[in-house]
Amino acid sequence: MSRTMLVLLVAMGILASASASSVSPVQKVLQMMNDMKSKGLKDKDDEIVAFKTTMQFCKDTMANKEKAVADATDLIAKLSADIEQYNSDAKVLGKEIRKLDASADEATNDAEASTAQFNTEKEDYEATHAEYETNIADIEVGNLS
Repeated sequence: MSRTMLVLLVAMGILASASASSVSPVQKVLQMMNDMKSKGLKDKDDEIVAFKTTMQFCKDTMANKEKAVADATDLIAKLSADIEQYNSDAKVLGKEIRKLDASADEATNDAEASTAQFNTEKEDYEATHAEYETNIADIEVGNLS
């Protein structure tokens, strides 16, 4: 408002001091006001375009960020579930490994016991076989005489 008043005062001053010319001072003031109005409307339209462009950028950026956050949240949930599953699997597999280790130890002990028993039986067999050969040799010598 004060700007308009200032313009009007300047225009009135021009009117008072102006001499007769081809363009009247009132017409000159009206022309200046129309020019100011046109410039103001153009500036307003430019500002509306800039505002709409900025708002669209903000909306697009916000949508992208919200999608990225939602995707990351889903990924975190999936990875957390995977971690829990892998921890559970590790516990189960650890128990199975302990069972298999115990079974392998038992098999090793059984193999050692079987080997010891085999060696004992082999020694008994060899002793018995040697005795039989001696007896057979004695019998053959007895039959010859």
